[in-house]
Amino acid sequence: MAGLNPQLGDQLRAIAVLRWRLFVNSLRSTRGRLNLLSRTIAGLLVFGAAFGGAILLVVLSVFGFDFDTVGRRRADQRADQPR
Repeated sequence: MAGLNPQLGDQLRAIAVLRWRLFVNSLRSTRGRLNLLSRTIAGLLVFGAAFGGAILLVVLSVFGFDFDTVGRRRADQRADQPR
């Protein structure tokens, strides 16, 4: 590892191996597999919501939706007139 002494690199590698073994061993139980499945589904839902929102903003912008004037009065309307 660049810029680190060899002993620190060995320690980080050992920690990475131990963390990987903990992950693999956690998948041996049904609870561990269901936990991984639920985290995967939740992650996909969050990604889908973010990506879908971005696509929605692009589509609205392409079709001329003006985000700056939402809820504002037109120049020819007074404050006491209904919208």
